[in-house]
Amino acid sequence: MFVGFAYGQTPPNGLSTFWLSDADPATADMYDPLLLITAVPLEKLSTVAALQDEFEGLPDVQKKRPYVLDLPAMFLETHKRDSIWNADGRPIKPFVGKFAADNKTEMIAYGRRYRITPAANADVLRLLRNPTGTLPLHRLHSSIGGAERTVHALRLLLVEQAEHQGDDGSTKR
Repeated sequence: MFVGFAYGQTPPNGLSTFWLSDADPATADMYDPLLLITAVPLEKLSTVAALQDEFEGLPDVQKKRPYVLDLPAMFLETHKRDSIWNADGRPIKPFVGKFAADNKTEMIAYGRRYRITPAANADVLRLLRNPTGTLPLHRLHSSIGGAERTVHALRLLLVEQAEHQGDDGSTKR
């Protein structure tokens, strides 16, 4: 995704951010939203999912795991959109999902159906600036433990992107 990009440069299409909320009414209150960050349009994530399936079929010696910032899409689990929830010691994870066949406002990923909502840049930056949030919460792992530089890089890219976009989303010259 960001191979060859440094501060002062952004991916050609920029980053897009979305909230993914559980679309199943029976379990919607049990799961907090995911923050999805993509460098490719959502429509292309199905192609990425197909490539991931091929990758998983390779022998381990042929697999080279990409850096998380090189991925076309990644996600962070959140606690009520207030803080980053890091239950497994990996706060930023690769995202592989595709649109639901019957609904282009929902995605299927990891065996769950999610509703897609655009995430405001200000909300995403607030989360990345203060990953522990404001709500008291007992944690097994630090919010961004081990991914401090990655979160910092994402924040810098989003800040720079916001500085170069007009209020209507167009690129400033």
